[in-house]
Amino acid sequence: MLPVSSQVAVQNSALLAATISPANNALVSSLFESTSFSTQVPAPGILALAEDPSQGFAPFQTARGTEVMFVNDPAILAEHFGDSMQHHWDNSLGAIVFRNQEVGNFGAVVLHGLMKNQWSELARQNDREWVWQALGGCMAFDNGQCQRIFGAEAHADAAIIGALETVLGKAMAMTPKWRVIDTSLTQTDHPLTTDLGGAKSVHLHGPSLDDKRASISVLAEVVQIIGAYIAGADQHMGYDYINNINWSNELGQLIPVNFMGASTVHEGYKGMDNPSPWTARGTYAGLTAARDHLLEGQTAPIFFQGFGGVGQVIVADAVADGHPIAGIHDVSIFALKAARQAYPKAPLFLDVGGLDDAAMAEASAVAKEYNFTLVDGLVDAMKYAEEARILSPNASAHPIDRDVAVYLANESNIKIVVGAANNMLGLVQGSQDWIAWYLQQNSIFVSNDSSTNRMGALSVTVNKIDLGEGSLRAQVARVGVDRNNEIFQAFLKGVPPQLWTDQQAMESWNELVRRGLAIGGVFPIIPLAPPSDEDVKKALGIKD
Repeated sequence: MLPVSSQVAVQNSALLAATISPANNALVSSLFESTSFSTQVPAPGILALAEDPSQGFAPFQTARGTEVMFVNDPAILAEHFGDSMQHHWDNSLGAIVFRNQEVGNFGAVVLHGLMKNQWSELARQNDREWVWQALGGCMAFDNGQCQRIFGAEAHADAAIIGALETVLGKAMAMTPKWRVIDTSLTQTDHPLTTDLGGAKSVHLHGPSLDDKRASISVLAEVVQIIGAYIAGADQHMGYDYINNINWSNELGQLIPVNFMGASTVHEGYKGMDNPSPWTARGTYAGLTAARDHLLEGQTAPIFFQGFGGVGQVIVADAVADGHPIAGIHDVSIFALKAARQAYPKAPLFLDVGGLDDAAMAEASAVAKEYNFTLVDGLVDAMKYAEEARILSPNASAHPIDRDVAVYLANESNIKIVVGAANNMLGLVQGSQDWIAWYLQQNSIFVSNDSSTNRMGALSVTVNKIDLGEGSLRAQVARVGVDRNNEIFQAFLKGVPPQLWTDQQAMESWNELVRRGLAIGGVFPIIPLAPPSDEDVKKALGIKD
């Protein structure tokens, strides 16, 4: 059975598509029209080769009309996109924002932190001992996808703000993820480490495939000039099963030493053919470690969110292990069709939140044919699966928002949350801490997502750090060991594992910055003292 991307939404993008291109959105225009752009384009690799990349570069416009600017002060973004830019900045080294009005796209590359890297091909090409590098996935959204995913169907401004908030948050999350990966490599006596900082990118484009291809070419132009950013596949930049297009290969071909995890890139940057199974294996190793200690090894019912390339493997492993499927929830008709084929009797839940009348009619017809239950959100789906003891989120970011957390604590039988989703906990007052503490205070174990799902990121670097299959399996086992450590060193001592593991990784990063091996992204280290139950409930708006 072919993996089906869980990112294919149940929608007609044309019905949601805004008439104004992302490049000409009012907020985007206000930023770029307040800036003067030189026609002097920096040489390729400017930030990778810079002595101090935090100084950035002057705004410039390329020959094809792409306007590019380096932002190292979140107040600049906040002036145009709102105060949330300040909350999500997290001491990032800088954000490179760009647009091309002819193409109609707008995008950002966020460099949270950079690390001195000796294996980069840019170092070899420029006869350098090292260059500054960071790695993180690239996301792409057309107008309709952007507005649906970021919950702003009626307001393009809010959708663009949501996309920027997401890329900032995901870039920050990659910095501790690489620290966890390198710590694991060292603990298993592997001689090489990744030596990467955290980054992410996003580009917003028009509704057609030609629009997306043009936007990708603009992104590639910017990435080559930056040099310090290595991209990878993320939302809508992997394999498109509907149109039979590998977007990773298309971008990788344009930036062969600034993309990892594609067949069209430099030989050392190809990584594993398909990282999803390794992400799934690591995640499931974490799930079973938590199960063995907290449920005494019981193969309890699991509720799964997401049935994409990673989710499919996790479900299959769990079923083979004897776990009943309490339910599978997804926004994708195509993913759930694959789930029905694989598991004819499993409860399947199609999320139709935010669909218009036409899309709802289509979803209803498909649901009837394939025996899907239509739901509006994760909580609505989980109410059908009271027997579930484990929740495995394997889809989009922030699945455990305030409403889900309150449901888990008060109405469900869930005791373990382990999945491959990035940035698993939702934000309250700009922070994941409130939900982390709330679930901890209600005795629900939530593993650290960056550590649990790290095998996908690691798998794209295997050629450069000489990591064979045996070494990869050792890293999978280490994911389970780390969950054990979270249970005994954090959870059973009253500290949320998400915050405990993050803080260890953040301290490791700060030490690299102090030693001059990294730059940017310094984390404030605050003692993990539990807030009062009353303060947590007040922050979450929970009334007794």
